[in-house]
Amino acid sequence: MNKIKPFISLLSILLFLNINKGQESDYIKYVKQNAIKLESANKLNQNVYSLISKYQILMIGEMHGTNEPASFVSGLIQLLTNNNDSIQIGIEIPSYKMQAFLSNPNSKTIYRSLFFQEKSKDGRATTTWANIIKQYYKHPKVRFFFYDLDENQSKTEDDRDSLMYLNIKKQILLKPNWKTITLSGNIHNMLLPRKEKVKMGLYLMKDKELNLDGKTLSLTHCYTKGTMLNNSGTGLTVHKVNLSDSPLAKVLTYDCYLLIYPEGTIAPYSGFFYTKTVTAAKLTNRKQ
Repeated sequence: MNKIKPFISLLSILLFLNINKGQESDYIKYVKQNAIKLESANKLNQNVYSLISKYQILMIGEMHGTNEPASFVSGLIQLLTNNNDSIQIGIEIPSYKMQAFLSNPNSKTIYRSLFFQEKSKDGRATTTWANIIKQYYKHPKVRFFFYDLDENQSKTEDDRDSLMYLNIKKQILLKPNWKTITLSGNIHNMLLPRKEKVKMGLYLMKDKELNLDGKTLSLTHCYTKGTMLNNSGTGLTVHKVNLSDSPLAKVLTYDCYLLIYPEGTIAPYSGFFYTKTVTAAKLTNRKQ
């Protein structure tokens, strides 16, 4: 892989792309030379496997209320199991809210679980999340776990990332030879502190017992236009997104691709997957 200068945030990517408009920047060259074109978010080819097979934990961050990150997780599950890997998938859901499913796993109890029955405040309880579980819970090489704070754990936001990290660590230690995929909000899987606070992803990567430094892949979702289900203070509503003028949208003409940064790059994530369009997810609570 070619080397590029370190950057510390996705915003700095966009600023970097704007530098020296008269000539192609190192970053633009790197993207063009190393981005892997994907057929879609959930259809990943062997080139992707060659790139990700060395990682033990793959953390996927999303804007809640969107379909594509969960679809990408589905693609990862299919790709890894097709290559004979065993995988455990952790989802940002409290385990006590999935007891109906955990005590009697079947397609009906997924939707009857408290998490998917109650009113969603942040756009997580969607058919996209539920369908990942429904599609793969019977697969012999796949196991699901849920790692958001349980009833007996602290409810303060300051403790949340450290406790989610411990919940995930427990599962990794139970299956140390399995690959682990996590799906969460994109703040939680950051590999750099945010507002001077360490997030779940950084805790995991730096844990000496787990020894995941160099074995951690943390991705976020980038997009150009579309819709998402967000709560901007007045409840969950569908909002339009238009980033067509951003430099990132103009680097490649691909509708979907994956980019992983060179080892040693200082950034909040190890890379990103891009879809030209983002789409709003549907809630499982039909009354909402």
